[in-house]
Amino acid sequence: MEHDVRPGVCRNLGVLRALERGISAILFNDSDDISHPKRLETTKRMFLANHQIGLIYSSFEVMDENNRPVPIEKISSPILEILESLGQNPPEVDGAWIRMGTETGYANLTSSTSVRIQFAYRCPFPNEKASEDFHTWMRMSSCGAHFKYTDLIPSKYRIPSYVKYQSSRINMGLGKFNQTKARVDTDGFSKAVEIAVIRNTIKPEEIPMLKSKFYRRLAKTMKRQNEEDLVIDLLKLSEQQENEGLIYHNKQGL
Repeated sequence: MEHDVRPGVCRNLGVLRALERGISAILFNDSDDISHPKRLETTKRMFLANHQIGLIYSSFEVMDENNRPVPIEKISSPILEILESLGQNPPEVDGAWIRMGTETGYANLTSSTSVRIQFAYRCPFPNEKASEDFHTWMRMSSCGAHFKYTDLIPSKYRIPSYVKYQSSRINMGLGKFNQTKARVDTDGFSKAVEIAVIRNTIKPEEIPMLKSKFYRRLAKTMKRQNEEDLVIDLLKLSEQQENEGLIYHNKQGL
């Protein structure tokens, strides 16, 4: 029987091995990417200096197969969207998941992310083919991991010049990848909402408006991918959530 082992499973195994050895934090790095030479030193110092920090992520440079910078006009829309969010106001501190879900979208590449082991263990990666890391980051943040951004240790994110998109998009096909991303992102945000309600960091009456904003933000991402049918569906879901929120507030006289 063939087993479909996806990247999240391998990362989870690494987390378990680190936990068994008493490691305090884990640094993720995909095989085709390159960490900054001072990444371990810098993140270790930041974790030790502030015990409130649960996750550290950095900026990144897009490189080709020859380790040369890729001109911005040749960077694909999904990656460009992340770079834009990092260049404006990267999500940080407690509750970063709300900004990631409703404003910025995916902000931290796996190969630029370091996590305290307790959050990595409590929030394992789902066994998905796409967006499994975004699903995980949102849950980690909702569980109480304070995010910290640094531009001191940019990673090198590799995309060969002979391809337009990351391997996951190419292997799945762009349409299927985007459909999967929409499903996984929605599930991740919903689970982050559930965790936040249990932890009493958001109130139940806030949920419809948060989800409405989430769907609108995701529709914006899909618009950049020319996924018009997905955009229409997501905007309908946003409107439904907004209406639910208005009905609730009217009933409560809020």
